[in-house]
Amino acid sequence: MTNVIQTDIAIIGAGVAGALAAYHLSQQGLKVALLDAGLETSRPEAVERYHRSTSKGANSPYMSNALAPMPQSSDDYYKNVGTTAFNGLYMRGVGGTTWHWTGFALRLRPDDLSMQTKFGVAEDWPLSYDDLAPWYERAESEMGVAGFMGENYGAPRTKDYPLPGIPSSYLDGYVSPRIKSMQLSLSPFPQARNSIAFQGRPPCCGNNNCVPICPVHAKYDATVHVEKARRLGASIYSSHVITRLNSNAEGQIESAEFLNGRKQKGIVKAQYFMVACHAIENPRLLLLSKGPYTPKGVANSSGLVGTHLMSQMGFNSRGLMPDPIYPYRGPQQTSGVVEGRNDPGTRSQKAAIGTSVMNDGTHPFFGPQQTAAKLVAKGVYGKALAEQVNDLSSRQLRFNSSIEILPNKGNRVGLHPTLKDPAGLPVPEINLAIDAYTQRGIDWAIERHQQMFKTLNATEVTHDSQAESDTAIIAGTARMGRDPSRSVVDLNLQSHDHQNLYILGASAHITAPINPPTLTIAALALKAADHLQKSLAAKTRGSA
Repeated sequence: MTNVIQTDIAIIGAGVAGALAAYHLSQQGLKVALLDAGLETSRPEAVERYHRSTSKGANSPYMSNALAPMPQSSDDYYKNVGTTAFNGLYMRGVGGTTWHWTGFALRLRPDDLSMQTKFGVAEDWPLSYDDLAPWYERAESEMGVAGFMGENYGAPRTKDYPLPGIPSSYLDGYVSPRIKSMQLSLSPFPQARNSIAFQGRPPCCGNNNCVPICPVHAKYDATVHVEKARRLGASIYSSHVITRLNSNAEGQIESAEFLNGRKQKGIVKAQYFMVACHAIENPRLLLLSKGPYTPKGVANSSGLVGTHLMSQMGFNSRGLMPDPIYPYRGPQQTSGVVEGRNDPGTRSQKAAIGTSVMNDGTHPFFGPQQTAAKLVAKGVYGKALAEQVNDLSSRQLRFNSSIEILPNKGNRVGLHPTLKDPAGLPVPEINLAIDAYTQRGIDWAIERHQQMFKTLNATEVTHDSQAESDTAIIAGTARMGRDPSRSVVDLNLQSHDHQNLYILGASAHITAPINPPTLTIAALALKAADHLQKSLAAKTRGSA
């Protein structure tokens, strides 16, 4: 017999967008089913897997559903066909990619939402900063964002952060006064990381492996709101791979088909559906859902599903300081360079760059081990080895710069014509290429790194051989807009084509500027859930 899940609201994807939406809707007394292709994770077991892992990659602590693999590195799940390798390492599992995000919770700036008007590049969002501000406040409150009122990276605010700011590291204090001669300044990041005990979770104790896992749960992840929704009566279904959405002749989504962890088929029936699977799996599911009434896929009358994929390029440089700076204490990043993220004199000509002062030595996972291996290769052992590892590790510094990529219709996610995953579904095919605007930003970042290390009197300076796409920032592919012919969802993330379908997450974003997208994902998810709840209430009143 076919398994049937009957509910008011079916939310597909239990990451930050899906979890916050599930919590909000459950608060209104609605029957919510929250489904995810991946597994639920035990934090202690995940920490132990990370300890045992030899790769120490972003997804190394986490188990995959055999039917729903997640990328461990570029091209081992999705397939690249573009000229720039896409390296996104999103997670498929309950809690989503917030399990291994940095915890940065920055708002987008007003200029980020109006780049065409301000700088003559990219496109303007259909929403203003004032439209988003109340939802940012609510998202910050829900997630417990810690920050300093005067440090906002260009995003105005009228209320203080919910939690006191995370202190800058000793390393930040070493770098900051020394780069002032370059007209550069450091500012602490607002973070969804507890600076004090908050909602039953402890404050950060400085484990320095926030990516890929916070062992004490001081860093926010979406399991916080998964559990809140569960306590309010939401049903959580892990290991449920949604294989397609079905539309009727009236344009309503009638059902979603799934394959559970026991390889049993089933269907979900609901009044409303919310797709919240991140910016790769969202378009993949929509494109998989071709049918008699959706010949190009669900929500794709515009033909834009999967297009305008965005990431950021990342570039790293490493050096050895003349003095101990003591990395590996506190979060992996606590401060960044303010300049370059939204410079009015340059952003029309070259990509914005965001330079972070990394607090995790030369490598986030293997710094001391790599140092020790090099010394052993030189014949250093015993007490001398320990002393030199301690000395060198205490003086290692890394800079990381992120460089924005503009929206481009040719950068896209599609379905691979031949390769299939274990569930028998086509794997994502990624086409990404950078343009001259982004390359000029990369060149700027390289020049900055070189000058910063020179100013700091560093030795043994090395740079990445080339910039690579960021493993964390993924956006676009189901863009927001007012015109159904030029967008996939409206300002409430409601599908233009299907009145009972919402598409959440960074797939709706118009640009992917240097401030990370997670807080904006959360804010827009809360906005969409509020709109759905009010629409359903109006529908109920109308039928009474």
